[in-house]
Amino acid sequence: MRVHVRMHGFEPKEQALELPAGAVADDAPRALDIEPEMVLVFRGDRPLAGDAALQDGDELRILRVVSGG
Repeated sequence: MRVHVRMHGFEPKEQALELPAGAVADDAPRALDIEPEMVLVFRGDRPLAGDAALQDGDELRILRVVSGG
């Protein structure tokens, strides 16, 4: 399946990914060598759980999680 990813806080800013059938949200950052625990994955305006199924043609946003004190 093919998904399009826009990334915030990473380079490159946009990328198309080829993922296997049955891929889930956590597979998108993994395909980019990003730890899923370091990011939030959105489809539209909704954050996705790590085990949320992806579909061919999905438009995703990956945002770096920032913490501090």
